[in-house]
Amino acid sequence: MDIFSEIKKHNFPVDEYVVIGGAALAARGLKETNDIDIVVSPKLLDEYRNKEGWHHHPRIIPTEEAGVANDEGTIELYPNVGGIAEMTFERLKKNSELIDGVPFAGLRDVKLVKEVYAREKDLIDVAKIEAYLASK
Repeated sequence: MDIFSEIKKHNFPVDEYVVIGGAALAARGLKETNDIDIVVSPKLLDEYRNKEGWHHHPRIIPTEEAGVANDEGTIELYPNVGGIAEMTFERLKKNSELIDGVPFAGLRDVKLVKEVYAREKDLIDVAKIEAYLASK
């Protein structure tokens, strides 16, 4: 999947979203991904909650506020991420990196989220992030 073209075709306002998760690693050439997780501003999330072609999407951690996903299953929009109260849109935006016109979460933030989820695939991603950061 070309994450850049997939994101850009939705014309999200650049100051109202940050790409997180596996797509943030894919943008840096660290892995492939089949979906794109995005933390969005409250305004943008409200807009997409009732938008045609989008539906309710539950979270990995059931106590987190649900997001929405497009009907194709390629993009998921969330108000926050990782079960970490301070991992808000504002924090992610502040620490984001613009790559080809798309804001991606900083790898240190992605690492924290993946450590909280701690699934096997997340721990593999943590190791990739650590190796990448150590090489910089």
